[in-house]
Amino acid sequence: MCSSDLSQYDTQSVYSLNVEDGLTDYRVNTIYQDKKDRVWFGTRSGGINIWSENSIHTFTTKDGLASDYVNSIFEDNDGRMWITSNSQLQLLSSELSKLQTLNYSLNAYPYRTSDGAIWFSTEQGIGKYQEGKISFLDEELLLESSANFVPIVEDQSGNLWFSDRTGNFTYFNKGLFVVVPELTGITGFNSVISKDGNLVLLTPNAGEGLYEYNYRNQKINRITVADGLPTNDFKCLYYQDEDEILW
Repeated sequence: MCSSDLSQYDTQSVYSLNVEDGLTDYRVNTIYQDKKDRVWFGTRSGGINIWSENSIHTFTTKDGLASDYVNSIFEDNDGRMWITSNSQLQLLSSELSKLQTLNYSLNAYPYRTSDGAIWFSTEQGIGKYQEGKISFLDEELLLESSANFVPIVEDQSGNLWFSDRTGNFTYFNKGLFVVVPELTGITGFNSVISKDGNLVLLTPNAGEGLYEYNYRNQKINRITVADGLPTNDFKCLYYQDEDEILW
């Protein structure tokens, strides 16, 4: 729903936030709730709005933010906030007092895996943050086009899947990249793992519907309106809810 404010629904009532409450921009790209129950809104032109204890704190370029167009926000195991704004990656301390800029040009938003590691793709290669340290994968492990690969999703076996968004897929398993030739030519920019452990891909090409890949038997299934979808054009995929429904 698009409106001139943000709405919070708690199953019983709706509470709205707007510019009169301190919002710098109601157009929100990303929402994240941290360990302190603060809600972070990354906006299109107003930087970050942090909702806490019925008040809004703003964090913008005036405070050192690289850009007021914020793409993604999430928290690491150390309580620092990872902020992506216009391909620039920054780390903000939980107390909002220390901002660190990482001098990497991002190819996509970072991805956090189940073990707490944070992966990100840059022009310099594929980086990984874990236990307070940033390292880059050994060049000997990388594929010829791996500098263009971006992390997209982690499967149930702990494999981290990458796509170069031009029709090449690979996953990282036990320190090695495994190429998936069956997916060559299928571009995917939004992916989830189904309840069966299959990779479900949404492509940027209008009218293609969805693709489901079973990496156990290397079979691909295309899902379209003929299978019951209301349309072959989708904007995004959302992970299954507790009822194992894919949105």
